[in-house]
Order: sequence, then C-alpha cells, then structure tokens
Amino acid sequence: MKYKLQKFLDFQFDLTEPSKIRLLNAILLIVHLFLMVFYISIRETELIYANIGSLVFYSFAFYLLHLRKFILHYYLMYMEIMIHVAVCVVCLGWDKGFQNWLLGLCCIAMLPFASSIKSQKRIIHSIFLTAAMFIEYVTLMALDHFHRILDVSTLTVRESWWVLLANTVVAFYSIILFTTHFILHLAREHQLLYKQADFDALTGLKNRNGLQRDIKEMSYTDDRKKRTYTIAMIDIDYFKKFNDTYGHYSGDMILRQLADIFRMYDTDDITIARWGGEEFLIAANDAISHTAMLATLEDLRSYIAKHHFHVVNNTPVHVTISIGVSHCKEQEDLKIALECADQRLYEAKNSGRNRMVC
Repeated sequence: MKYKLQKFLDFQFDLTEPSKIRLLNAILLIVHLFLMVFYISIRETELIYANIGSLVFYSFAFYLLHLRKFILHYYLMYMEIMIHVAVCVVCLGWDKGFQNWLLGLCCIAMLPFASSIKSQKRIIHSIFLTAAMFIEYVTLMALDHFHRILDVSTLTVRESWWVLLANTVVAFYSIILFTTHFILHLAREHQLLYKQADFDALTGLKNRNGLQRDIKEMSYTDDRKKRTYTIAMIDIDYFKKFNDTYGHYSGDMILRQLADIFRMYDTDDITIARWGGEEFLIAANDAISHTAMLATLEDLRSYIAKHHFHVVNNTPVHVTISIGVSHCKEQEDLKIALECADQRLYEAKNSGRNRMVC
C-alpha cells in the first residue's frame, strides 16, 4: 500500500510524454464518437459536420504524435475543443452547459503550475490558453445576454436537462482532476523538502537537523516529563588516509555501507544520523538502559571491525570505528551531552582507535 501511494505521489504531468498524450488523444477520439451518435439522434446537421471535422483531426493527430509534434498537437487540441464548444453553444444554446467545458479545460491547462516539471515556456503556454478560453467564455456569455441568438435548440426540457447535467459532470471532473493533482503535488513537494531538510543525501540517514529534531522529541515523555538518553558519537578511523589511498568515491561507498549496518540497529527507541563528514551520531532514549546501550554499541563496533567492506573494483577493505559515549541526565542540556561524547571520542582515538570510551 505504501509503495502504491509513493508511486501515485511520484506521478509527473508531462505535456511531451508520448504514452500519456497518445492516451489523451485516444480518449478524445472516443468522446467524439459518442458525441456523433448524440448529434445524429437530435438531427443537428451543423454539429454533425463539426464533429466529423473533430474525428478527422484526432485521427490525424496520431500522425502528428508519431512525428513528435507534441506542442503543435497541444495547441491544435485546445483549438479544436474551443471551436467545438463555440459551435455547440451557438447551435444548442447557453442553457445546455457546453461552455462549462471551458472552465474544466482552464484547470487542465494550468496543470504545469502543479507539476515538478516546470519551465517558463510551459507556463506561458498555460497562461495564453487560459486567457483565450476566458475571452471565449465571456464572449459567448455576452452574446447570449445581449442578443439572445443562442437558444435555437429543438431539444425538450427533459433532454436539455440531461445534456446540461452531462456537461456539468465533465467540467467538475476536470476541476476535481486538477485539484487532486495539485494537492498531490503539494504533498510530494512537502515530502521532498522534508527529506532534504532532515536526511543526508549520501547515506539516507538522518542529518544533523533531523537528529536534533528526534532528540528533542525523545527528551520528553508523553506527559512532558524530562527523560534521560544516551549519546554516542562515532568516527571512522583513519578516514582521511583511506580517501587519499582509495579515492573519495571509495570513501563514499564506505559511508553508504556503514549506513546500511547502522540501520540494522535502528529501532523506535534509537535514532541514527550522519553528523558530518565521517562522523555519525546515535541517540537512544531511556527505554533502553544505559548499560544495554553500551553493550549494543560495543557489538556494533566489533561487528564493523570484522566486516568485509568493498570499494571500487570490488576491492575488499577493513574499516574500524571509535566511539565516545555520554549519558545525558534529566537536568543536562543536549549541548553538554554532545560535548561530553565528543571529548570521549577524542580519548578513544588518542588511546589507539577501534574502541569505545564511556
């Protein structure tokens, strides 16, 4: 379910994606086939001829798409719909609601504003088309209001009501489509900003900002009582020398592989982050005792020391880490706990590395 939602959120509206624009063209062709049946049933000769023109256009449009004339197809498609709407309103009257197509079409034309694939060119296209449809809508409304030449339909009241209902549904569906897409776009943008703000791009672990946010949350119980927690600062031994020997790309590979190992120890009560460079930080709340956390950290250090890492050309290498641990008590500030952990990390590195000082 989570994967399907993510896939849905990752949907991108692209005016030049062949599969989607061909599908849209096919849908519009089918719509006009149904309209042809309707126009024949009500014996509206002008609309039958206009619809034949529309069918010819959408059939020819597949050839345009084959030639990859996407922008030309885009403009011609909107032009066809606008002309068709004008003919329908003139022939059947304002009260049948064909002008409502323009309202829905305006929303669809504005979809590039609600897309991650923005460009100045696309936005100009959207503004131009929206302005053209607005002018057409107002013109048709003015003709109906001042000249009353648009009520020549022979449809009964009941038939007119069903036509109005169908056209209103089409318009509202388009508006709902745009609104849904816009909301999903905002959700996707929020998700992206959250990931950029709180997660490290290289390792996928929380970054410093994300960890501080988590620590702030774990510092208090549900009834807002101050909690104790364990802070462990971890540094890769001789990492600068490693980068000089194997290269920075290999260094990045080691950071990612270490992150995968750290994730094995990640639980609801433990949060892990890349603190910066080759430094990582682990924080655990008092749901895990300080003694148990020390045992976990020692197990982590031992596991990494025995683990076989691989870098460029699948070269096997060994990596060790040093750990400095502090226990933040109820009255202590996070800054003090971090300074204490950093000092103990310094002691671990000065006393031979590949060890933990607590």
